[in-house]
Amino acid sequence: FEAAFWEFDPGRCAGISPDEEDALCRDERIVRNRQKILTVPHNAVMIIETSRQHDGFGRFIADWPDEDFIGL
Repeated sequence: FEAAFWEFDPGRCAGISPDEEDALCRDERIVRNRQKILTVPHNAVMIIETSRQHDGFGRFIADWPDEDFIGL
């Protein structure tokens, strides 16, 4: 998965082109589910935006209230 998705670099994953989406759907190293692949750019943008708002995505996760673990 990491190699197929550029080591999970959110900036790179956010800019997946339609041709790259098609290639990923044929990539035998990963589960080739088009809907799951199409969510990658959207999730990457969410991670980037959350990181900007919270001084890092790790900080966002770390600051999440323990009593609301399910809400995470």
